[in-house]
Amino acid sequence: DRVTDGGLEVLLRARSLARLDASYLLEVRLRTIENLIKYCASSLTSLWLDGGNLTDDDVSKLARLPLLSYLEIQYCDELGDPGLVHFSSLTNLRSLKLGRCFSITSSCVGILAAALPSLQELVLSDCSDLDDVGLIEIGRHCHSLIHLELSQSYRHTITDVGLGAVIAGCTSLQSLTLRGLKAVRTFVTLIPVLQLRHLRTLHLGGCQNIATALLETVAAFCPSLTIYGHYAHKVKPCKALVEELGVVDF
Repeated sequence: DRVTDGGLEVLLRARSLARLDASYLLEVRLRTIENLIKYCASSLTSLWLDGGNLTDDDVSKLARLPLLSYLEIQYCDELGDPGLVHFSSLTNLRSLKLGRCFSITSSCVGILAAALPSLQELVLSDCSDLDDVGLIEIGRHCHSLIHLELSQSYRHTITDVGLGAVIAGCTSLQSLTLRGLKAVRTFVTLIPVLQLRHLRTLHLGGCQNIATALLETVAAFCPSLTIYGHYAHKVKPCKALVEELGVVDF
């Protein structure tokens, strides 16, 4: 973690990188982003950054890396819509991961969803300013989404309405991870109703208001789906229901 912008500049001048993982380099700042644009704009496809020393203005410049297909920024504590919304021009993005994105709102997420319909992976952790409006836009536009991960820690503004829109629209989902969404209760009932054939894993850590009996019922109807409940335990299907209905995998 002692590598600085100056050290990275030597590397970037020497070769055009396709991938750069600087996620644990705490001294990386605007200068590295500018050097990436200068030396690697025609080659860089994957980028990992620590956002602790970056501003909205800094990350907005990442829009000048048009070949990016994978972008992950940890510690987005000080970043918000003014910077993140510029990712909408990165139309080659297939994976976007933002850690501790406390200030991203549904307005920004809606713009990103509409501009990036080919996204296959979206991770927004600690997205406490995101609500159902943003999720409705994800469901409306991101039909190629394979993995979605959302978590909230101190505000609980995502409900069954938004998640229902996601699973109704994102029918290619294979993995859905939700952490700490305490306002969520019943959206899982839509999984067997909509016959989501591709969904294989559902993680619900900290989603304490979804009844265990409800999860057991869904597990019975969807034997190919692995569900992990509030305590990260694997949910067993309701045996009586399986025997009574003779459920087979849809």
